[in-house]
Amino acid sequence: MSHNNQQALDVATDAQAAIAHQTPTPKPEQETSSTYHRPTAHSPSPDYLSTKSLTICLAEEPTSLYILSEGGRGWGHIQEALRDGPFEQRMFNYQPVILEKIPHWENGDVWLTPVIVHPGEAIVTVEGRIVNLEAGVRYWTPELKHATARAGDAVTTIQMHVRFRLRPDVRWSNGETLTAEDSVFGYQVAADPDTPTPKALAWRTSEYVAVGPHTVEWTGVAGFFNHDYVLSFAEPLSMHAYEHLRPEEMLTDQQVNRRPIGWGAFRVADWVDGSHILLVRNELYFRTSEGLPYLDEVRFVFVETETETIARLDDGSCHIAVRNQWDAWEASVYDLLTAQSAQRIILQFVPGPMLEHIDFGMTPATEYHREAGTDILESIEMRQAIAHCIDRQALADAIQWGKGTVAHSYVPPNHPLYGGDQLTMYAFDPSQGQALLTAASWVPDPLTGIRHRDGIPLILRYSTSFSRDYSGRLRQILAELIQSDLLECGIELSVELSSAADIYSEWPKGIIFGRKFDLAEYTWLLPGEPRCELYRSDQIPNNSFPGGINSAGYSSHAFDAACDQGFLALEHTQEAQGHLVAQKIFTADLPSLPLLFRLRIGVSRPELTGFQIDPTHPSPLWNIEAFDLVSTK
Repeated sequence: MSHNNQQALDVATDAQAAIAHQTPTPKPEQETSSTYHRPTAHSPSPDYLSTKSLTICLAEEPTSLYILSEGGRGWGHIQEALRDGPFEQRMFNYQPVILEKIPHWENGDVWLTPVIVHPGEAIVTVEGRIVNLEAGVRYWTPELKHATARAGDAVTTIQMHVRFRLRPDVRWSNGETLTAEDSVFGYQVAADPDTPTPKALAWRTSEYVAVGPHTVEWTGVAGFFNHDYVLSFAEPLSMHAYEHLRPEEMLTDQQVNRRPIGWGAFRVADWVDGSHILLVRNELYFRTSEGLPYLDEVRFVFVETETETIARLDDGSCHIAVRNQWDAWEASVYDLLTAQSAQRIILQFVPGPMLEHIDFGMTPATEYHREAGTDILESIEMRQAIAHCIDRQALADAIQWGKGTVAHSYVPPNHPLYGGDQLTMYAFDPSQGQALLTAASWVPDPLTGIRHRDGIPLILRYSTSFSRDYSGRLRQILAELIQSDLLECGIELSVELSSAADIYSEWPKGIIFGRKFDLAEYTWLLPGEPRCELYRSDQIPNNSFPGGINSAGYSSHAFDAACDQGFLALEHTQEAQGHLVAQKIFTADLPSLPLLFRLRIGVSRPELTGFQIDPTHPSPLWNIEAFDLVSTK
């Protein structure tokens, strides 16, 4: 999918509110054994259908297929067929498609140079904000250390450079070769004020130039440092076809919006409003020598609702159903499982990057009062007791149709940097939890069973939100089960519901980021590099840093050092070691209790092959060139 418009199509509304508090996260490109190798051609078999026409049901008809338009969400799936890459975010890493490789420090395509910034000039702070240099601004030194600017002084900071190398064999569907100038043209159009797209790339860019027929170099604004530098590659636009148009004209041009020129496996042949878009094989696709694509045509059929896509799949009138809403199918999963048992459909469940977790209010805001003792959640034994008393596998099964698994870290289990059996894990063991509570002098009341100490009952507030969607129903089930589990151990939970705005507002207003809670259950989206900065001590929300995201108030010098190593390492081995140590410290200290990673759902017909849901790619059509149809008779 086009990375400039690569939106996570399966993200819950309230999760997005939480994500708004995140700071930019560096995500280094991993070249590990988990790197995905795109499918190669297979030999034809007698089972292959002579006419290969794939039908995909889509509930939302786009108003445009121009990648820089505001034409609707559904177009993102269609773009997978029209524009292959330029790279893909798969398995928590970036994979090259029309790039020869993913740039990295180790292959010499990413480097830093020192640059002097004078007072009043633009600089990017260590927090990722672009400001004019003045006293108090925190910046990166050339040694990648934090420093603070003094009044009237110039500073020496870093300037980041990335070189992107395009494959020379990629052609546009009109026959022109795709070049570095097309990427530069795409950058210029995207940065233009008349183009209605976010300007994140433009604000962090000092220079974006072609330095060869197929080589682009990006130079960042002074002070900018981020491992997600691959996103500094600008989506190509065909300069040969569109350079005569002004950016505002491209928003209404019929060819640009209705039959855009791409380089993917298919091109637009027809668009019937309210009915369908027909794509046909692009004979100039750069992987035709591999026999790709396998299909002759793809038809996107528009239906009225997300649930109708499922019905059309079940009756065989569509081969794939795709969705744009996170909770579109969750209520229908048991029906889908029945249809799969009858061999009418094939279901895929893959743990995605959305983590449901409980933060412990270890160091609440000064004005927050906790009846059982403001400091009780600073105790590791209390946090461990709570962890042992919650049956997280039962939670995962209850809300994920018996298909869920327990999360043990802020890193998903299918992530290449997941710590695995080196992490501290907390099994469901109520007797162990009760023993820890008793050792801390919390004894059960003989009549109510609620534990108390010095006459004060062990009652904790549980903060969350019940929105009117799947996420809200999920949290309601979680709250009820967790409340029941902890009651068995003698801990009473007072479940307090709040609006998303009250829950997620930044310091000091919000409940979570205002650090005014005992236990808080919410979602983080973790699609790339392990997000250890969620628990760094310099991310604790306070008056000096209201945008902080470490709501637990956890502080550990050892954890910070390991996180720094993972974040700042310029070598893969050092990066992996840093993230492993950070996870080990996190699970030992337990500032937060991971519950589960939500499952992504894929639905297709049995006669379709090659369909594969990825945990981090936003569209199930990421490898549509490798889809094929076989006879099931």
